[in-house]
Amino acid sequence: MKKVFALIVAVLMAFAVMPVGAKTTDPLKGAVGTDLSAVHAPYLVAGGQSSTTDFLTAEDFASHALTVLTIWDSNCGYCKAEMPFLQRLHDEVPDLLVVGVCTQQTFLGGTYAAGWNYLQANGYTYLNVKPDSVLGGLFTYMDGVPYNFLVNSEGIVVKMIEGAMMSWNETCEEIGPVLAQYTDRQCTVSYVENVNGTVFATEQLTVGQVPTYSVTAPTIEGHTFQGFTPAATNPCPVLSDTVITANYIPRSMKVQFFDSITNTKIATKYTSWGNPVVPPAAPEHEGYTFVGWDHDLSCIKEKLDVYTVYYEGTPLPGDVDLDGQVSGTDALIVLRAAMELQVITDAEQNMGDINGDGVVDSSDALLILRASMGL
Repeated sequence: MKKVFALIVAVLMAFAVMPVGAKTTDPLKGAVGTDLSAVHAPYLVAGGQSSTTDFLTAEDFASHALTVLTIWDSNCGYCKAEMPFLQRLHDEVPDLLVVGVCTQQTFLGGTYAAGWNYLQANGYTYLNVKPDSVLGGLFTYMDGVPYNFLVNSEGIVVKMIEGAMMSWNETCEEIGPVLAQYTDRQCTVSYVENVNGTVFATEQLTVGQVPTYSVTAPTIEGHTFQGFTPAATNPCPVLSDTVITANYIPRSMKVQFFDSITNTKIATKYTSWGNPVVPPAAPEHEGYTFVGWDHDLSCIKEKLDVYTVYYEGTPLPGDVDLDGQVSGTDALIVLRAAMELQVITDAEQNMGDINGDGVVDSSDALLILRASMGL
């Protein structure tokens, strides 16, 4: 009978300390109004030790519009899942203090040392403390971890959040309206397109307000607008200066390759607008030398039909215009291409790269000019 009773107790305790997981929708009022102004919690320092000189006190609450106290355990996966959003709060919201309260052998058997090691290994730099008797008093309102308590500048708990905040949007939705009660700080919302990184619109909002998205995404050549991030259908209250990205994808370009001698199609290829296309192997024809293709293939910006370029016999190196001789005209074509004054075809690039370094530049133009002069 004692074994059965012990088993029942063990099962009940196991459920009692299971992580809460995703946030409940039921508002929790239990801890709201709790006075934490007498807090004197030591900083968590190297190896999971307690600082003997640095403590979380009422002065820390007083110097910030709002404090987020997040109670966590080193064995809690949900606790770790919300840490990137807590770190972002720490990095981006100037009048908000983020404080982790690391627990040991309280909920899931985690330790201070393991907590410290996890913070260091993952680059989390927001303040972490060990619970003193004041913070420990919050445990009576908890049935697991994580829990987040929002504390005003007077040290009074004004909101209690059960479970992890599992996205940045959820974090802003939980904290934004509360922070807005204690600050009227202005935030700039910048709308940026992701192709060139250009800001095309801005708006000024107060902390806790939601972006309007009352902007028109610009037309960008060769690209299709795909929507905003964060999405306009799920706007996020602003906590600080915010960037909303207008997302575009390049259009697909169809390129057909033809044999200029037989006038038959060799292959069809697709590439993204503004990108190169890799050509197929060109057919061989007796008595002809393949020298390239009749379009520039390095930057496709339209649907193209591309044809092979053959030279009857063996072409002269540097004979860019394939007129049977190397002349100043060939040198001028290469020089203009090197100066980006003229776009030359794939075949012209192959014939103009007389030094064989894979690039058509002024040195090729000089070599061609010297060859045309018999030098």
